[in-house]
Amino acid sequence: MSKIVLVSYRPSGQLIAKGFEANGKKPVCFFADIPSLLMRWPFNLFIEKIKGYFYNKMLVKALSSVKKGDLLVMVKGNYLSDSLKYKIQSLRATKIAITLDSLDRAPMQKDICSIADLVVLQDKGDQQNGVVRAASIHLPLGFDEQQFKPLDIVKDIDVCLVGNFYPSTYGKRLELIHKLGQHPSFAGKKISVIGSSGDAKLNESLKKSYPSITFEGKLNSKQINKVLNRSKI
Repeated sequence: MSKIVLVSYRPSGQLIAKGFEANGKKPVCFFADIPSLLMRWPFNLFIEKIKGYFYNKMLVKALSSVKKGDLLVMVKGNYLSDSLKYKIQSLRATKIAITLDSLDRAPMQKDICSIADLVVLQDKGDQQNGVVRAASIHLPLGFDEQQFKPLDIVKDIDVCLVGNFYPSTYGKRLELIHKLGQHPSFAGKKISVIGSSGDAKLNESLKKSYPSITFEGKLNSKQINKVLNRSKI
């Protein structure tokens, strides 16, 4: 009997696995777990290479369990060597790539997209721009309706921005914060930002520069829910 083999980072891969399981097909999972030590300074300066090493190591391990007629699901992924691409292409199995970010912002995902039979894109712009040549569908990131359903509370926040704004990877988000803080049209408006720049000094500098903006920092799901439900936009 054919099976689904899933390769991913945690925790996103775990949520996708639950989705398959809820629809009657529990996947065989291979998660690329990165030692916490390597997530800290100075190793985090090379985080993409570190993530790629562990992802590809787990992908190689997963290939040994993929048989004819199986479904190989690769989530986000990382840069692949030519030899690894060849091994995956040679599989007599259906290969699906799932992106969890824009291909412009996370180009390492392009490698799994280039060898997949079907690509599931998180960013519809990637589909419209023709970045992916294989068959593709747009499936935006979902959310738990039971947890994030609207509540009967006062909408006292005018604008809420959600997402980390690391200067090196999310520069446009940081630019948007500066525009909101400086534009006269937003003077007197209550603005909240959920997320972090990843730099404590920059975070503090933004707070001082824009006292009208509330920088919430990183919040858990329930805290995010409360702020979202207080927001008009």
